Amino acid sequence: MCIRDRGYAEQRIFKDASGTKMRLIEGLQRIQSDRTMRIGVLDGGFEVSNDIEYQEGYNFVTWETPSIPYGPAFQNGDSGICDGRDFVSTHGAGVTSIAAAKTNNYIGIAGVAPNTEVVAGRVANCTGNAFSSEIAEGILWLTGYGSSSNGTHPIEPVEVINISLGGEGACPVMVQEAINEAISRNITVVVSAGNELTNADDINPANCDGVITVAATNHDGELWEDLEWNEGSNTGSVVDIAATGEWVRMLAENDRISIGTGTSMASPLVAGAIAAVKRDRPNMTPADFERALQHSGNPLTVETTHYGIGGGVLDLMKLMDEAGIPRAQVPVNHALTGERERFAAALLHPKAVQYVADTGTISDNLCNLTEVDGRDLNPDNESTPISLFRVAKGSPLTPADPSATIIDQLDASQNRGIIELGATLDTSAYDYGIAQCDTTTGLGCNQKDTIRAVDPASLVTPAACEGRIVASRL
Repeated sequence: MCIRDRGYAEQRIFKDASGTKMRLIEGLQRIQSDRTMRIGVLDGGFEVSNDIEYQEGYNFVTWETPSIPYGPAFQNGDSGICDGRDFVSTHGAGVTSIAAAKTNNYIGIAGVAPNTEVVAGRVANCTGNAFSSEIAEGILWLTGYGSSSNGTHPIEPVEVINISLGGEGACPVMVQEAINEAISRNITVVVSAGNELTNADDINPANCDGVITVAATNHDGELWEDLEWNEGSNTGSVVDIAATGEWVRMLAENDRISIGTGTSMASPLVAGAIAAVKRDRPNMTPADFERALQHSGNPLTVETTHYGIGGGVLDLMKLMDEAGIPRAQVPVNHALTGERERFAAALLHPKAVQYVADTGTISDNLCNLTEVDGRDLNPDNESTPISLFRVAKGSPLTPADPSATIIDQLDASQNRGIIELGATLDTSAYDYGIAQCDTTTGLGCNQKDTIRAVDPASLVTPAACEGRIVASRL
């Protein structure tokens, strides 16, 4: 994550404030792919900006006065869009910037999802009002459909859609059908829960099936409420996750930085986080993200959840854990790698092997020995031994997983040492990791901060050991 954008230091969403630990920077640093993402934003008030990469855009609003025809003119600055209005919303610009403002350009702010193209669907008029029919049209367009009714052309589909709009009532049939189409094309739709201090179950599209619905917190990890103005985050059984939505820095006209509050600001933050995860995990489905978010949030600092906030407050590190994106990998080195390989002949001499075996260090020879470094774990309880373990390929990387096998352990007084890995290494069938937790009781083994992946490249058997038949405790 970059820190060179003007105003970045004031972007509190990237900081761990008291009670709010979304760990955005830490999570973003785990991204390995440089694949360009495409995020679709359905909103209104899109502004020309040097900090947003609008690849395409389309206006679906024709009912406002003066009437603007369907077509590629979708920004406030486009000819005739919002000229002469006393009030012009820049809501779309702000929402888009939170998710996808450029980085490393010294302009504006830094968005959550770097290296992202934006496809904008204008479905709200100059003052921010929208109809369900335009929202449905916009969703279908973002999935790659063109529409004979308004002349839109098919586009390359996006991978994530953000909709920071809502109204009372059940999910409109046309909107649900459009969402279903998006889901069928593996496009995740993220929506805001609304700001009426009510049950989001009664707000659409928050209550539509298959969407990711986002509530808002303040920077102290409490549910956002402003009782003076009788507004605050909606909650409810349809809510999947919460994120910071109070006093969030965003862009307005002329790359000016403004401040926004509400679930409209929390939703693109989650959409950007999903896009960041999907960059490395493109096959994750909307249902996968819904399940992952339900298991990756942190609790509110004050339990004022009203109707519920799903998985809790977004923690990008945990979300990436649930997605199977490895944390910083740690190397493990066979005892005969590096400088020691020069002495392989001596170390493998029968007398040397017998000596080592007599000390009880290993059962057979030095080819079974592996050096493990667990100093990067930073556990809460440093008296807990470090375990080297494996799980079935694709299973959660935790020794608490049913498929896990504990290979060996370091003494509790050590965080670096020699253990017996053996020669039975199969990176095609297993993932390997080290963890500092109680593998007997399982205490702490679901705390992903105590687990690191083992670098697969470091598991190569040394040449001196190839072809040898060695004992293993695996």
